[in-house]
Formats: sequence, structure tokens, C-alpha cells
Amino acid sequence: ADCLILMYMDRVSGYVLAGGQSARMGEDKAVLSIGGQTFVERAANALSTVARSVTVVGLRGNYDGQLKIIPDALESRGSIVGLYTALADCGTEFAAVLACDLPFANADLLKELVGSIGEFEAAMPMQQDGRLQPLCAVYRRDVCLPHVERILAKDNWRLQQLGSLLRVSIIRPVGVRWSMNVNTPAEMLTAIEMADK
Repeated sequence: ADCLILMYMDRVSGYVLAGGQSARMGEDKAVLSIGGQTFVERAANALSTVARSVTVVGLRGNYDGQLKIIPDALESRGSIVGLYTALADCGTEFAAVLACDLPFANADLLKELVGSIGEFEAAMPMQQDGRLQPLCAVYRRDVCLPHVERILAKDNWRLQQLGSLLRVSIIRPVGVRWSMNVNTPAEMLTAIEMADK
């Protein structure tokens, strides 16, 4: 499986989506730390196992690390803007994206997604609630960018609809830990406890 990943690496660009408003957290969650690493670093480290390059999209907090940062392409907020920015920037066949507020989506999960894409247009994991997670996914750039542009041209920017527009390789990761989304101080405390286990 690792040979397969190495074969794909040159064809994959990694993007950490860090442009959320963090309104419920009260501070920029991208630069908060958990398990000794910031959310951005955790996501970047996971992505670096499947992608030759990793870029951070939309980070507005103070960051003094080595990663390349690009601003969101549009002023409007919303995760679809981060995805659009990543796909528009991507110079390879595939873009692997990971939202920084999914701190337990790890390298193994990303390797599984990349390894499963084959002829599909995207690869996404399915959560326990039956919904696809489009912010921890691998996209075939040339096919997916026009779809995202069409969504942006309409009023409904819900990213969830993307899964029904594309031919998606769906993987079902074990457990729920990978899909934990950290948006509030209470969720942050839970995540810190989980990281220690």
C-alpha cells in the first residue's frame, strides 16, 4: 500500500483548510495546540504523508512556521471558499484537503483515501451519521473545480451537496474519533483529553 502512496505523491498537493471564522471558539482555532502541536501542524503533518507539498489556505492567526500560506480566494467565508482556493491553486492531478478543526483525521486515513481514488473523481470518508466528510477528502482537480465554481455561482453554498455531484470513492473509517470536529472551548477540552490517550 505504501508503494501505491509513493506512486501517487507526485500527483497530490496537500491543503490545510484554516480559514474558518472560529466564532464559537472565541480565538483562531488553527493556531491552538493539542498534543503539543497546533491544529495547522497536525493537519499538515498528516497531509505530508500523501502529498509532495502542503499549503495552508486562509489562515488569519499568527503563525511563524515554515508552511506556505495562501489567502482565501474570495472574501466570503465558508468552507467551500477554502476548497475552491485549494483547487484553484492546485497544480497537480489531485488535491488532498483537510480542515484543521478535524484534529484526529490522521495519516492512515489520508493514505486510505488516496489509495482508493482510482478512477473516481473524489474520495471521502463517511461519518457514523451517514454523511460524507468533504473537508477530509481527495479531489481530482480538473473535474472538481468546475463543480465547486458552479456551487459558488448559486445561493446554496453547502459543501455537503458536492458528494452527490461527483463519482465518489467512499471509505468507512472505524470509530468516530477521526471525525471529531472542534469548534467550541468545550470540544477543545474533550480533544485535549483524547489526544492524551
